[in-house]
Amino acid sequence: MEYYYFAYGSNMNSLQMKNRCPNAIKLGKAVLDGYKFIINSRGVATIIESNDYVEGGLYKVCDDCLNSLDSYEGVKENFYYRKNIEINYQNKRIKAVAYIATDQKEGNPRDGYIEKIIQGAKEFNLLEEYIKNNFMKYKKEK
Repeated sequence: MEYYYFAYGSNMNSLQMKNRCPNAIKLGKAVLDGYKFIINSRGVATIIESNDYVEGGLYKVCDDCLNSLDSYEGVKENFYYRKNIEINYQNKRIKAVAYIATDQKEGNPRDGYIEKIIQGAKEFNLLEEYIKNNFMKYKKEK
């Protein structure tokens, strides 16, 4: 089967995604309403319910990709869970899956992590203002 997968963190990065899901097809920028992006206390990206929105990348994936992502995201270990969501893509509402962390407490990113997200965000042409407001605030000053 084929699914749509909404990536909002480091899986927007094409090199990482190619490693995790070689068969994933990059489609383009998508928006999820009713959530906001955070880095949690484990140092990784998640989304939490909010009256905000999340910009991310949309991929078309297969069962093998989802199984691989389940493994990388630590679904069995209860680090993330897979959730069915509805996103806006090219002015259409589309059903997709996203991974949401069980740890919803805000924290600081792991070293080099936010840079990987920013690279992916640029690959999906996320708005500069969105990148600045959501990712740059986590970037450590050198």
